[in-house]
Amino acid sequence: LTQKTKEALLIEGCDPSKISVISHFIDTKRFYSRQDRRMRSFHAVNILFVGRMEEYKGVFDILEAAHVLLNDPDLVHYRLQFVFVGDGSKKNEMQKKERALGLESRVVHRLVSYEDMPRVYQSADIFVAPSKPIATWEEQYNTALLEAQASGLAIVTTRSGGIPENVGEAAILVEPGDVNAIAAAIKRFIPDDKLRSAYAKKARRRAETVHDIQIGAGKLARLYEQILHEA
Repeated sequence: LTQKTKEALLIEGCDPSKISVISHFIDTKRFYSRQDRRMRSFHAVNILFVGRMEEYKGVFDILEAAHVLLNDPDLVHYRLQFVFVGDGSKKNEMQKKERALGLESRVVHRLVSYEDMPRVYQSADIFVAPSKPIATWEEQYNTALLEAQASGLAIVTTRSGGIPENVGEAAILVEPGDVNAIAAAIKRFIPDDKLRSAYAKKARRRAETVHDIQIGAGKLARLYEQILHEA
């Protein structure tokens, strides 16, 4: 999926002539950018996470960042809501932490069918994906980041695994596990319509020019043609 994965295979001794890098892709017609990405209301700033409720996805870092932001006097006029879409082994533990931090009224958990996911992204203002490496895993690519880019969202994510190759310059990247940096990056987007709009446009443009499914289909077709020709 990524150059980073290719480098790992080369270290293990794989033949470089037998490796092609073809990333995941996204249907940019199914996931599309909302016409007006200005903040719709100071009373409903929706910050979205989509993925598994697991420690390595950074979900507890989002809760810690939420606590920081909700106690920030600069943001007192904004009603922040944190929306988690997905399930996982840490969901109950997350809900306990939400109660301990007093976040119950500002955090929403949802399970949504894939057919309804485009609407979920359309309802969001900021997307956050703070994955972090563990001993046995690093984020390979993160399909939700493709969906967020295609949906024209301002994105905060981490320099982990294949994520930098995925988002390029279309997101604010911070170090994995740095709660204060995650909070600061989200905060940059909240009051600044121009910054949020600029990143939203970069995200959508990257989805269209790098991640579109037609581009992926072409790469796969050329690879199969090459293999058949050499056979």
